[in-house]
Amino acid sequence: MGQIRTNPEKIIKKTLFDLPEVIPAELAKIYQEQDETLLKNPGKQECKASVKCSDGKTRTFKFYKSTLENDSKEVAGIVGIMLDITELEQRHLELHEKNKQLEALSITDSLTGVFNRRKFDDIFPGNLMIARRNNYILNFALLDIDNFKLYNDAYGHVEGDNVLKSIAIVLQARLLRPDDYVFRLGGEEFGLLFYSNDEVSALKLADSIRSDIQNTEIKQINSNECNKVTISMGLITIKYQFDDIKFIYAEADRLMYQAKESGKNRVISKLL
Repeated sequence: MGQIRTNPEKIIKKTLFDLPEVIPAELAKIYQEQDETLLKNPGKQECKASVKCSDGKTRTFKFYKSTLENDSKEVAGIVGIMLDITELEQRHLELHEKNKQLEALSITDSLTGVFNRRKFDDIFPGNLMIARRNNYILNFALLDIDNFKLYNDAYGHVEGDNVLKSIAIVLQARLLRPDDYVFRLGGEEFGLLFYSNDEVSALKLADSIRSDIQNTEIKQINSNECNKVTISMGLITIKYQFDDIKFIYAEADRLMYQAKESGKNRVISKLL
């Protein structure tokens, strides 16, 4: 904690502007204006300011001031104290940053760095509401890595985790707008939320993602359909004020498995 030490004889009967070695002129002007305001409006006053102290360090102080009255109930002066709250302010900043970090961790998948199911459950209803209010076209895609269990059996779970990270990177590279969202919803399953101009452009983006993942050239020796890691995707384009979240999710899931049963490495879409 810093302190300003000044010989009392040097400050008695001096104004704020007579002590430049203690109070810089720009601060003296601010303090004077605050005192004048308090004298015009008797009572109490609290304020906070950064002050450059005599040791050259800048600290944060909290000022508490109050007017004094004489026996005739007239304002006779001002009394006040100042507290060095520099360390307290620093602790508050650190706590704020830690809370932000904890909040980020609570909505983020620790393996891939994309949003988790909790964030999805929070975001989806709001996005549907925005889409209805503004007549936007919202798209929800559910995708699953083809033959992922076989991949883990062949290469091990560490390599399987690396595949999940690679898929997340591909998804994030395509969904770059502030209102685009990528979620890991569990295991090898990911969800996407994004707006589009129409169902054609939505399907085009979804298929570009499918193609990007195939083109990562991650080998998959246990796949009968393809010797690379691929995904199957179910895409729901919500165009007609549809807001049944459970139904939307179930339909995307059904389409995704239909894509798998149709040969994998493909996108099947539906307009609602």
